[in-house]
Amino acid sequence: MNKAMTCALGAIALLTVSGCTEKTSQVAEYPAMILGNWECDFRMNEDGMKMNGTLEAVYRRDGTTTGTGEFKMEVEGNTYDFIVTMDATYLIEGAIIDETLTGVSLDEMKIEGPILQQIEEKVLISLMESEIEAAFADDDVISSRIDVLNQNTFKYTDLDEGTQESCKRVS
Repeated sequence: MNKAMTCALGAIALLTVSGCTEKTSQVAEYPAMILGNWECDFRMNEDGMKMNGTLEAVYRRDGTTTGTGEFKMEVEGNTYDFIVTMDATYLIEGAIIDETLTGVSLDEMKIEGPILQQIEEKVLISLMESEIEAAFADDDVISSRIDVLNQNTFKYTDLDEGTQESCKRVS
């Protein structure tokens, strides 16, 4: 019985070490694996605000990324459909990716709901544009832990917000 137990523990130890080695080698490949086009789903529901959308991002070899996202936000009975373009630089160290925003623009917005009875849509869009640009101010660093990154899947957790996002490779 002791011999069987010793063999079983030895096998578990070997699998554990093999798993660690594989994970370490995978992490070393992250900078090359992230290159290309990704489609990421975004979902958020907190403090009475619900937002979802899709972001298409391109990660380049030179450490830059560009993303265009189509989002729908619902808050206090109002619906905001908008398109945002973001530019950033990125750096991967181990399983952490740091993205520094270098530009954000609100490309399009459509608003529906009772708020339009209080504020003219053109003024509201201008206010929303300012809010979005302030929320994603240049030089903001977003740090995320890479949970999965392979040829088809990129999943990560925002270290500040704790939100998890999932992306699939599109080309």
